[in-house]
Amino acid sequence: MQYKYLIAILCAAVLSAICASSPAYARCEATPSAAQSHYAIVSYLHKIKTAGDGIDEISDGQLEEISTYHGLVWWRVFGAAMAAEEILTDLRNENYVDALARVSKYTVSGFLKTNSTIKAMGGVNDVAGLAVIPIELSIRKWAKLVNEKGMAFQEAAYRAARSYPYEMSHSDIMNRRAPDATVLFEDSSGYLFAVGDLKSNSYYPFRPDAGIDRDTFYEMMRLAYEADEIKERNRSQAKAALSLFQKQMADGGFAGIDSGISGTWYGYTTAGGLKLDYSWEVLQAGDCVSGTISLKMPNRSNWSRYTFEGEMNGSTLDWRGTRWITSGNGSFCMASGQLELTTHGTEAVLAGSWGPHRVWGGCPKGNSGSVRLELQ
Repeated sequence: MQYKYLIAILCAAVLSAICASSPAYARCEATPSAAQSHYAIVSYLHKIKTAGDGIDEISDGQLEEISTYHGLVWWRVFGAAMAAEEILTDLRNENYVDALARVSKYTVSGFLKTNSTIKAMGGVNDVAGLAVIPIELSIRKWAKLVNEKGMAFQEAAYRAARSYPYEMSHSDIMNRRAPDATVLFEDSSGYLFAVGDLKSNSYYPFRPDAGIDRDTFYEMMRLAYEADEIKERNRSQAKAALSLFQKQMADGGFAGIDSGISGTWYGYTTAGGLKLDYSWEVLQAGDCVSGTISLKMPNRSNWSRYTFEGEMNGSTLDWRGTRWITSGNGSFCMASGQLELTTHGTEAVLAGSWGPHRVWGGCPKGNSGSVRLELQ
C-alpha cells in the first residue's frame, strides 16, 4: 500500500506540473497512465545523463517493489531531485510566482521533505528551505511584487552587488558588509539602497512590499542568482544517489531505454523582425509529446507560457498550443507548427517553423516564424 500511495503522489505532482494538457492527436488520446508517471522519473534520470544499469527495471514498474532500502524511499529521492531542478529552472528564468507554486505543490507531495539522502543533495536542500514560507500568502504577494519598481530595483541591485567589481557574497549582503562607500544599505529596512551608479531616489523604487520580509526576499534572489550552479550540484548528487540505488538492485541485468525528446530545450523563435527567447519543457511518452512553452521579448524579465501537445512521426514533431498558463500576454499568441529533430554527437536540435492556430488565444492567419531549440 505504501508504494501505491507514493505512485499516486507521483501521478498527481509530476503529471500536473509537466504534462498539463490532454493530448488530442489521434494516437495520443489515452488518459496518462501510471506507466507514463514512471516515465517522467525515467526521463529525469536520462536528463542527468545517467541512463544505464537499472533504468529499464524502473521503467517496468519494479521500483514499486524495490523502492525502500535502508530506510530510503527512492521515489521521493528521485522526485525531490526532479522537483528541485524544475523550481531552479523557474528561478533562473525569473518566474518567481511559478517557482513558489511548485514549492507548494512539491511540499504537499512530500518530495521536499528531507531524509538522509535527500538532505545530502545541496540543490534539494536549498529549495526545500523555501517550504517554510507561508505559501498561499506568498504566491499572492509575489504575483503583485513582480510588477513593482521595488522588486525590480532590488533584483538588479542584488545581482550588481554579487557581480564584478563588487563580488559580494550572499552573506555579505545579509550582514550589510559593504566593500566600499558606493554600496549603501537603508538603515531601517536593511535593503540595498545603492550599488555604484545604480541608485534609488525614493522609498517606493527601492523597498519591496513590507509584507515580504528581507530574509525571504533575498533568499529568493540568492537561489535565482545561483540557480545554474545549484542545478549542476543537484545533478551531480542525483547521479551519486542513482549509483547507490543501482548498487542496491545489483542482482539483475538491466538495459537503458530511449527517453526521446524529454527534457529542457532552450533557444529562440522569430516573429517578423523580432528574435524572442524560447524555452520548452518536454515530456515524451511513446509518440505522444506534451509540456510547456515559454517565450519573452529580448531584455525583458517576464515570460509568457502556455501548454502544448504534439506527436512524433519519426524525427518530425507536429505540435500545437493548448492553454495559456499566464495572463496579460500582450501580442503573443499560441502557435502550432512542425519541428525536425537532428542529432550530432551529444547535441540535439529541434528546428522548424510556427504558424496560425485556430483556437481561442491562438495565432491568426498570416502569422509565422522560425524556431531553433537545443536540448540543455
